[in-house]
Amino acid sequence: FKSYNWGFLGKSYYRIPAILNQGGKLWAFTDDRTNATGDIGTGKIKIIAKTSTDNGSKWSSSTTIANYSSNTEFDYAHGDAAVVCDRGNSNNMLMMCASGSIGYWDSKASAPIRVGKYISTDGGNNWTDKDVTKDIYGIWNSSTPNSITGLFFSSGRICQSAIIKKDSYYRLYAALCSNVGSLVVYSDDFGETWNALGGVNALPVPNGDEAKIEELPNGNVLISSRMSGGRYFNIFTYSDQNSAAGTWGSVVTASIGSTNATNGEILLVPAMAKDSNKPMYIALQSVPTGST
Repeated sequence: FKSYNWGFLGKSYYRIPAILNQGGKLWAFTDDRTNATGDIGTGKIKIIAKTSTDNGSKWSSSTTIANYSSNTEFDYAHGDAAVVCDRGNSNNMLMMCASGSIGYWDSKASAPIRVGKYISTDGGNNWTDKDVTKDIYGIWNSSTPNSITGLFFSSGRICQSAIIKKDSYYRLYAALCSNVGSLVVYSDDFGETWNALGGVNALPVPNGDEAKIEELPNGNVLISSRMSGGRYFNIFTYSDQNSAAGTWGSVVTASIGSTNATNGEILLVPAMAKDSNKPMYIALQSVPTGST
């Protein structure tokens, strides 16, 4: 995707990438913000995608996944794609996104930034959209001490468990950026319904922002959240994986990178210790190093 001019300058541009591997076929998603000056709430934004079947050497032409319309509510704009391809059936793909005409910073309980869900059951050829704003905000009801007035799914990779499977699907995890910090939701039906991991009163990272999720080798859940000068980390430890019961630990801070902040990715990869030939895992975390 060619970026016309970097954002924040009032120019048209592409931004907020996400990528997934669908059985050897790469999908690259991005916001097309050519009719907006910033995030959701500043103009019409659509999500487009390209595919590659040769590991990225060549890419297809752009396809619109989530288009905008003159509707001033849900379909006014869509952006910040969070994506996953079902490990059990690669024809099933899910994209969650921020939607509507109200921006995150302008959200209030009576008029919040909206939440979109896009599902494909034929390998990405066709997508079905749904406004799930009430469903997602409804996870935290009026009796919850934490008042959720604005949230969106952090863009990039939705994590799917390789260990925990309920009925037909392996469990999904996604991080939400909200006005009360970074939250985590899970789904056992490939995004049809979502629940708060740790319960509705859980605050995995109270001062967090955009975040990413990774599954640890024992099935526990790691969150890595954006902060200036590093990352916030926390771990959810299961007491019962089947029922999703468990508790979050205490937040720790890693001072890495620069004074910048970004929605970096974390990825756990299998490795081998050279000195002992012992199998192990390495966590890779992307952080910005620039000064601006």
